[in-house]
Amino acid sequence: MGDPRNATQRYLFCDASDGTGTARSGLWTRSPLSCLERAIEVVPEMILIRFPEPIDPTQEIYVELCELLKRNRRTRDCAVAVLLPGKDRTLMDRLHSAGVDYAATVSGDGLDDRKVLDILDSLGEGQRVDHCRDTLCPYLRSLALDASRAMTVCGAYLDRMVLGGRRLHELCETENHVGCEYFQNPRVRS
Repeated sequence: MGDPRNATQRYLFCDASDGTGTARSGLWTRSPLSCLERAIEVVPEMILIRFPEPIDPTQEIYVELCELLKRNRRTRDCAVAVLLPGKDRTLMDRLHSAGVDYAATVSGDGLDDRKVLDILDSLGEGQRVDHCRDTLCPYLRSLALDASRAMTVCGAYLDRMVLGGRRLHELCETENHVGCEYFQNPRVRS
């Protein structure tokens, strides 16, 4: 992305998380609507959107924001990067359809200026949404446990296998998923 010292004037950051982040050197908004308004007003080079947890009912609004930004004549050429709490193939498919350019996974911690600049600087081909989408197993899904927690499951195993640790990171979230016995022989609902 170039020299991070110049990043302060070229990005808009939308983060409606709990407010513990201190990213303030670029333009910073706290809601999808304020992000859309500021993006149309200033037309930044990059728009970063921090998505809520998969179980958050507002996640749909963030997908719609991405679609609106990519359809608007003033912002359609702005690069859009989403910061996700985890990887979900269904969401990645939707982000791809919305025209999002980049996707990166970030922890639940607050983001400060340095972390945001590091994310901007690390965006490359490996974070392009089409690459992320093609890398993830199409059966990788997030299921809500309750109003505040989710788990990652295998759709090829009828959502009955919880995924995590080594299997998730070395198989399900990589191109290696094509060698998985569940991917090759998915169970089907009768």
